[in-house]
Amino acid sequence: MQSDVYYRIRVKTLIIIGIVVLAAGLFGTLTLAQDGLPTDLRINLVHHFGGDVLYCVDRFFNPTTQYSDDGLGGFRLLDIDGQVLWFVPTTPTIHDATERSIATGQGQLVARGQGTYGPVELWTYVNPDGDTFFTFYGFDEYVKPNQISFKFCEPVGPGQPEPRQVPRDTEDPICEPPIGTDPRSIDVYCRCLVAAGLPVDFMCTS
Repeated sequence: MQSDVYYRIRVKTLIIIGIVVLAAGLFGTLTLAQDGLPTDLRINLVHHFGGDVLYCVDRFFNPTTQYSDDGLGGFRLLDIDGQVLWFVPTTPTIHDATERSIATGQGQLVARGQGTYGPVELWTYVNPDGDTFFTFYGFDEYVKPNQISFKFCEPVGPGQPEPRQVPRDTEDPICEPPIGTDPRSIDVYCRCLVAAGLPVDFMCTS
């Protein structure tokens, strides 16, 4: 008899615990939906770069918040349609830049590339505690410059304090001339020139 009572009490307890866990999960899902924020692990949750999205990716190019997958993976920039614009590998590119930062105690350029609406840059700084910080620079669809600073691979959402911006030098960004006559490539190249304040190529006025 006592074992039967104990069994019923145990079953009721497990049911209550299950309901509480389910409710907590549902509340979390509703909260994310109400926030309207992406849940795909992108770093720039609210910072706008004309639809371009920056991810930290593992060796299989899956988005992750874990910095450095045993020296593999890196950072990947996608456009609004999910097309790859830029990839910065952990080894050797990011690793070499962080090593230079450790040696000099200063911010270091990781890589330059091309976003949808202009040139992009990634800079890094390693503080004395060994924490790695990055600042990504880019442009939105109005050729307005923007930047986002973050620690390791941690996404930055609304209301979150950003780490200090990694200072960069004043070298002109590199605008790669398009190969061929693809209108999209030419448009990106021309926007890059405008954003960088460089002389406009003849193909941009034709």
